[in-house]
Amino acid sequence: MNHQSTPVSASSPGGLMEELSAASVREPVPAALKTMKMDRVFWSHFSPNLGPGGWVTGALLTSMGLDFKTGVLAIVLGNIIGALPVALAAAIGPAMGLTQMEASRRALGQIGIRPPAFLNWIYCVGWDAVNNVPAATALMALLLLGGISSPFWLALGVLAATQMVASIYGHHVVQLLQKYLGGVLLITFALMGITLAVEGTAPIAAHHPVSWQTFLLATGVLVSFNLSWASYSSDYTRYLPASSSPKRVVLLALAGLLGSAIPFQILGLLTAGSVADPSPTVRPWCAGSSTPP
Repeated sequence: MNHQSTPVSASSPGGLMEELSAASVREPVPAALKTMKMDRVFWSHFSPNLGPGGWVTGALLTSMGLDFKTGVLAIVLGNIIGALPVALAAAIGPAMGLTQMEASRRALGQIGIRPPAFLNWIYCVGWDAVNNVPAATALMALLLLGGISSPFWLALGVLAATQMVASIYGHHVVQLLQKYLGGVLLITFALMGITLAVEGTAPIAAHHPVSWQTFLLATGVLVSFNLSWASYSSDYTRYLPASSSPKRVVLLALAGLLGSAIPFQILGLLTAGSVADPSPTVRPWCAGSSTPP
């Protein structure tokens, strides 16, 4: 599931489908409906990072000119910086019972929220592309193994429709999918990544000078990976009881974000030699020889 599957309405009693009225978005979740279990905080932050976006981001570091050592450093530093604000913002969900954008509107006002809302819309389009385009390509390849040829637009449409249905049903369905699909995704991508790392050319032994500008650029890209959750932080925690421990919410959200993003992006970095062309930004002599050929 991608980040845009975040629900925006209060749960209706007696079923999985959520209310879709404007009042259910503007008003806090009623106390009687705040029955979310604490472990869902971890899974709702863990599972969405187990997608093509994280893998591609890790592999991208090689094309940006980073070697394995500086790539891992950028991954760890960038994800910690990006995840901290998200985890802290998640702690306001139980007390306020509001989605992040609605809580921000109450702080910034009706007009003040419009610029960040517009930027968030642009981000949503970009994030859908980052996740769904490679996912649709992977679905096409999977179907082809079974002898079924599918056009790209159809594979993309199936993925988008599935996500849309889950989003319409809302919070409970999204949470269930993230919890139970998280383990499946973890095992699947781990097996694929290990296979590519063993059979491919892993960049562990390659070392070359990396400029501080390149390192900062790569770190900034990695910061944005988790920081992009900031506009949805409390969406995933607003169904928790108001008495929930803010410290536990922060720690579970942080563990979910870092526990998936860091290993997954390192796996992408390890498999970069198998799935990407050599970096055009690094001269061949940089990897080993002190002089150009």
